Amino acid sequence: MPTLLMCPHRSDLRSLVQFHGVPEGSLLDRWGREPDWLSARVPYLLGSDHGLDELDYCRMLEPHGGLLCDMCQDFGGAATVALAELSVDLRNHVLNGLSVAQAAADTYRGRMERFLEAMRQHQDAIDAYHRATRKGAPEGPLRAAARAALQRSGAELNSMFRQELALLTTNWFPRAMMLVSGKVLVPDRVWQIPKISRLDVRSKAQAWKLAELARYARYLSRGVLVIDLGRRIQNVYDVEQSGGDWRRQMAIEAAGFGGASIAGAASTLVGAGAIGAVAMLTPAGWALILVGLAAAGMAAAGSIAAGLAAEEFAREHYDDIVKFQGALP
Repeated sequence: MPTLLMCPHRSDLRSLVQFHGVPEGSLLDRWGREPDWLSARVPYLLGSDHGLDELDYCRMLEPHGGLLCDMCQDFGGAATVALAELSVDLRNHVLNGLSVAQAAADTYRGRMERFLEAMRQHQDAIDAYHRATRKGAPEGPLRAAARAALQRSGAELNSMFRQELALLTTNWFPRAMMLVSGKVLVPDRVWQIPKISRLDVRSKAQAWKLAELARYARYLSRGVLVIDLGRRIQNVYDVEQSGGDWRRQMAIEAAGFGGASIAGAASTLVGAGAIGAVAMLTPAGWALILVGLAAAGMAAAGSIAAGLAAEEFAREHYDDIVKFQGALP
């Protein structure tokens, strides 16, 4: 299992060895050479027990080193790999159906189907809420019921995503030992810290998914990542008949409903800490907004405050999210 090490800033190998537990003779660059300095946000192989073919991991992921380095810092290495697995599989399921290997895993296929059904139900709830609240719609219990249904469907969708993420990280454990130059076996005590990002990749398939994730993910601000899921809206209402840009308002309000659950018990403890997830539907399709709670300063927020913060964030970044999705292939 290759382990990649990245540093947010250019780092002297001697300081990593002296102060951060990196054994001498344990790092290789993409050419299989031991570096004196580590370039910022570039992956290096940790341990000398890797075959030459594993240098391809560095070459494959080097163009995406900046994003992956920041994700490891904000969400943890295990969660970064899990996010790649989950988001790429959801995109493939939506666009192409599951692969033969995935289809053979009935349990996993069933979970993907349930997640996509939750997305459909949430979209239906958004449409129903729009009909109940658009210009000229009567006040009364139907409006309150539609709002409650939208809150339930959003909370369920966000909860399912966090549960799936937790399942993918349950059996992740870092290796205990590694080889260094001279084929000497030493304890692996290189931990994820602000100066070091660590990414354990178990296969080339995982490395490919990490590269794919980087194509469809973008940081909106530090600690807040948006991932496009590739599911496009099929049925939308005419904006002119709806009294303005209702899709923008629905996306913002629904994000606020989902954000209220970020600070609650449903926040997922994976990797380096808690991750909040909010599903957001825009005219360009579905997006997942991932919040590293510690990085975003929301770990101690109450549900009402988190909901208001998510709604304000969605309002501020709505156009950026739609523009990002629209530019994707």
